[in-house]
Amino acid sequence: MKTRINKLTLLLLAVFAISCSNDSDNEAPEEITPSYLLTKLNSTSAFNTYKYNDLNKLIEINGTDGSFTSSFNSTLTYNGSGKIQEELKVVSALFSTPSYNRIIYNYDAQGRLTEKKYTQNSSENPAIYDHKQSYIFEYNGSTVTQKLILKGNTLPSSRAVFEYDKKGNVTKSTYYNKIDANTPDGVFFYSHAYTYDTKQNPESSLSSEYRFPNASKNNPIKVIETYNSDAPTTADIVLEYNEGGYPVKKTQSGIVSSYEYKKL
Repeated sequence: MKTRINKLTLLLLAVFAISCSNDSDNEAPEEITPSYLLTKLNSTSAFNTYKYNDLNKLIEINGTDGSFTSSFNSTLTYNGSGKIQEELKVVSALFSTPSYNRIIYNYDAQGRLTEKKYTQNSSENPAIYDHKQSYIFEYNGSTVTQKLILKGNTLPSSRAVFEYDKKGNVTKSTYYNKIDANTPDGVFFYSHAYTYDTKQNPESSLSSEYRFPNASKNNPIKVIETYNSDAPTTADIVLEYNEGGYPVKKTQSGIVSSYEYKKL
């Protein structure tokens, strides 16, 4: 009798363990409140600074390219759900007139980003912005498909498929071009496959919809790049961290980036 009870107990424990494992597999990516706010990014290709409001929401980005021949200023406004509603981006370049861009963020009933709509005008206070292009996002399980549709076109000019792990990291991004009526899904162009550390991404303090669909929680430490029929190439990414586990320096293929923060 005792043997039967022990067997029954072990069976119940096994079922409980399997049940807990399945529940864990179905959990949504954990939302992490950052303990550091990214304030500055400096690399050979860009120099950006970030400003936040009293609620630690990103409200302004100022940036230049690596040669300092062009710069931009973006200001963000939010809707009642705390998601980005609109981004006003002013781009300036040497010897040219600034361009004024309104990027409108649209969401579905579940609060998922469905479109980034890019409009532009050459006047500082225009009455009408001209719609130039849109990024459309479609969801299917753990993948997101991004389609770039230019003004006047019904078919996208390019398509990208992003695959995510349970933590919300992009494990692979695959890009397609040469889309037409006979090839609606396009032709494979290139792909990136990523391996991650377990540390916090420096951009975790930025609004996730601002950096979507590349809004990974952790930091890539290896990327495998495949272009058309070429053999895959692997690049290691070396990171240095501060005391809070946030990257302060990143080196990839000889390009060095540095990060500065405000500790909360």
